[in-house]
Amino acid sequence: MNQSKRNTFLFGAGAVIDWKAPTTPELTNLIVQWGFKAKDGKTITYHIKDILEKNGHSVNFEKILSVIEELIVFYASKKRSKHKNSLMVPFLSGNDLLCSFLNYSVNGDPNSSYTLNIPNNELASNRRASPDKSPNQFFFERLLINLLSGIEAHVNRYSLNSNRHSNIENQNNKALNDSFADWIKTFIGNQEIVRLYTLNYDRLNKVILENRGVDVFEGFDSKAIVSD
Repeated sequence: MNQSKRNTFLFGAGAVIDWKAPTTPELTNLIVQWGFKAKDGKTITYHIKDILEKNGHSVNFEKILSVIEELIVFYASKKRSKHKNSLMVPFLSGNDLLCSFLNYSVNGDPNSSYTLNIPNNELASNRRASPDKSPNQFFFERLLINLLSGIEAHVNRYSLNSNRHSNIENQNNKALNDSFADWIKTFIGNQEIVRLYTLNYDRLNKVILENRGVDVFEGFDSKAIVSD
């Protein structure tokens, strides 16, 4: 018995540009403008990008997010480990640098229940922290959520697909969507197996194919349309 030919496709950031997805440089420039501000009035993300570049790193928005994630872990740890090979290294050279990021005050008792007063961010300030989190950890967690929410909003501009509305299926995308589906169908028509992987933050492939009668197994039970 002959085995079906297997085809594997990996879609990088450029694969969704025709669907009006933001480019990596665009998201990087946007994320530098977002989020909480340090004590000097500039955004924390601006400082992270600036410091990394001065230390020889090539910086995009995901690397900035990685630094914030490492800061969360750093402040969550009871025993501070050494970060010899970490993106954290430039930020641990002196306490003044990290202190300049921690632009907040605490409302309540950090040992029981509290909120943070974060300048110019009422939504983040209204969130209540659990007593097992230090204020510094909680501050950077709120910053990360703030930035991810901004990225999600930009991704939804081209990839939202709900019962009420679809930014994927519109007249501008019809020819593009049909062409993509027809291309995949050529492999399926030859009894070939197709596996699709994406490095992006969307589900374009699944939505487009399922809407055109192609059954897509995503690895778990999830339909093309996500409930509102």
